Amino acid sequence: MNKIIQNLVQEVIRIRLSGKNSITGTLIDVGDNIIVLYNGTDFMYISQDHIQSFDVDRDIEDEIERPTGFPSIIAQDNNKDLSLEEVVTQAIGTFVEVYLAGDQPLYGHITSVMNDYVVFQSPVYKTMYISLDHLKWLIPYTQEYKPYGLDNYQSTVQGNQKLLASDFNNQVEKYNEIKHRQTKITTTLVVE
Repeated sequence: MNKIIQNLVQEVIRIRLSGKNSITGTLIDVGDNIIVLYNGTDFMYISQDHIQSFDVDRDIEDEIERPTGFPSIIAQDNNKDLSLEEVVTQAIGTFVEVYLAGDQPLYGHITSVMNDYVVFQSPVYKTMYISLDHLKWLIPYTQEYKPYGLDNYQSTVQGNQKLLASDFNNQVEKYNEIKHRQTKITTTLVVE
């Protein structure tokens, strides 16, 4: 797919993603497993794993604004294409929008990147472990952007690599063990 879509850089395309989502914008870049699309407002980093189809949309190409700047996340090595793993790593500490499923994206900060998941801190949902397999897109925001109208919002949780498992399945098991121990402690305290 990369060779086909690579020829459409700077074209306005419509992408259909799994979950019946459709996104239209100017194709900016194509990486190993990700594309960069400018939707007229934001640079979207979209996982190729979730793209079901795409086509050139000549009907609205004049309606989509062309970017006036450059994406904030670019390949660090000129000899390599941009990858999803590199995007999430560069996004650590930046306020981002991530989309997984349903009709609502999540907003917050990536605090750690592991082998196949990220640790995501949201002001609403707190700490979340997100498998990279489920990440459909990511939009990084500028440093000036204030989420939820909060003037002094900062990510309060820093990633602690020592406490994290290297892969998602092991992290879920570790999390379940911790919750099970906490439940036992709570039950013991209530019984005594």
